[in-house]
Amino acid sequence: MDASRISICGEESFGTGSVHVREKDGLWAVLAWLSILAYRNGCMGDVEKERELLQEGKSVDVSPPATKETDFVSVQQIVEEFWKEYGRNFYCRYDFENKDSASAHEMLQALEELSKSSPAEITGKVASHVDENLLKEMEIDSMDWFKYTDPVDKQVSDHQGVRLFLKGGSRIIWRLSGTGSTGATIRVYMERYEPDASKVLQDERTALKDIAAFALQFCDMKKYIGTETPTVIT
Repeated sequence: MDASRISICGEESFGTGSVHVREKDGLWAVLAWLSILAYRNGCMGDVEKERELLQEGKSVDVSPPATKETDFVSVQQIVEEFWKEYGRNFYCRYDFENKDSASAHEMLQALEELSKSSPAEITGKVASHVDENLLKEMEIDSMDWFKYTDPVDKQVSDHQGVRLFLKGGSRIIWRLSGTGSTGATIRVYMERYEPDASKVLQDERTALKDIAAFALQFCDMKKYIGTETPTVIT
């Protein structure tokens, strides 16, 4: 915030940003949800009018309306309404821990080389080890190495994983983790966008079953590390 920016980052080891910050984002998330719940449950009244009264130094009645407990709009209800209107992104991560480092790097290097090709060329190159039906279903849009440029100090963090974008808004990321204690840890991230309102409440593993199978076949995981069974699924 000192740079007049909001810090949002996907660091998953209980981190709160790409750099050290005083304002922990978890607290802001709690306050944001409390505000949404208050608004949806009629506890905020006319926000603009109340702001005007406060600016004029007048008091504002913030007493919540008398409502039945059964009428309370919950976080789950709000989220599900959002999914039904805008679609839902399903997420999953597979970890393959303590694998041979040389084999893991060889797999990432093969993916890097693949990312230099066009979508049609990529499809042709992986056709020998990817199920034909999955290859038709998971239509490739683009593929690249992910790098992050800090918007404040312009520092570049390169080679942060190989990204595969699929038509329809889904994607897969393969990367080596630097937090493992021994050997190499391969992480496979899968994200599938589901726009169909009738399918947004399905189980995550059911929703991600096909894209997970495609991700493991695409990188030829079994060839490089001898298994397609992850150590951990999150």
